[in-house]
Amino acid sequence: MKEQLPLPEKKEITDEQIIDALKLGVEKPEVFKLLQDWTKQQEEKVKTHEDRINLDRKRAKVYLMSGYKEASLESLEAAYEQAWNEQRTELCREILDEIEKITS
Repeated sequence: MKEQLPLPEKKEITDEQIIDALKLGVEKPEVFKLLQDWTKQQEEKVKTHEDRINLDRKRAKVYLMSGYKEASLESLEAAYEQAWNEQRTELCREILDEIEKITS
């Protein structure tokens, strides 16, 4: 039986790396691939509803810092919807404040 070599671990993509890449344009294949890989890495960390909300808020920040305002708002809306479904009133207010800062 042939011995299998261990697969190299993928390096964690930092928020700064994805922000810098997105500034170059998500339409570029290498940027889109990096975004997919970053998203997969982040999704793998989601274990609870709280994690999901935090990821959506983090994604919103990354998009906003990269110049993708609409994508940022969509992520915040997803976070708001999850918080609303869980009847997390204070968290809903926080997210609405974030949305207000972006849209005003």
